[in-house]
Amino acid sequence: VFGDVVGISLGSEAPLRFRRRAGTTWRRFTLAAPPRSAYLLRGPARLEWEHSLAPVAALRHSITFRTLRSPAVGVPV
Repeated sequence: VFGDVVGISLGSEAPLRFRRRAGTTWRRFTLAAPPRSAYLLRGPARLEWEHSLAPVAALRHSITFRTLRSPAVGVPV
């Protein structure tokens, strides 16, 4: 349903986790989202990897903007 994802991380640092299936296991990696950082997920980072923000003990806010994908031609909406 969604296309690009833009996020803004406020407050404490948060781990931005990525994973994707690799046969019977998962490939995983984590990036730090420092306070006052922004990120853009598009292309393979958005379509081939699952992403999540791990919970943290300190106060933080995450503002997320998503775009809707364009419907395929000839597909009823």
